[in-house]
Amino acid sequence: MIRRVEMNPLNSIASLVFTVLVLVGLFFLVKGFFTLLGFLTPALLIGAAILNWRVFPDYAKWVWNQLKTNLPVGVISIVLSAIFFPVLAGFLCFKAYMRYKSNKTFSDLEQDRENEFIDYEEVDVEHSEPFELPPLEKTKESTEYDGLFE
Repeated sequence: MIRRVEMNPLNSIASLVFTVLVLVGLFFLVKGFFTLLGFLTPALLIGAAILNWRVFPDYAKWVWNQLKTNLPVGVISIVLSAIFFPVLAGFLCFKAYMRYKSNKTFSDLEQDRENEFIDYEEVDVEHSEPFELPPLEKTKESTEYDGLFE
């Protein structure tokens, strides 16, 4: 016996309205994020220059190498850099911060390694008779593959 399922047309309309509302909400969320990044762009660029100014020439060298080796990718990277400039500023600031922290950590480790000795205490150990383990008893189950590894 075939069972009939009644479909309510309001369910599909409600799911369509819900999907549109979610997409509109995501649009305004992303728009607000880009607006905030747009206002913070000068501060992010100044912060990147203070933390590690080498990120700017490194990025320019990367774009130049893209132009020399693969022209379409280089042009696309320039266009996307212009369109998404606030995101690029955030990326460069994050990269400068990470380089700053890694350089600082590395220099701290080098300074600790060069300037300080590790405190230690010598411990006298009396040598006693060596510790011996009982012989290992091998248990071997015979299989048809035993002859292959001898």
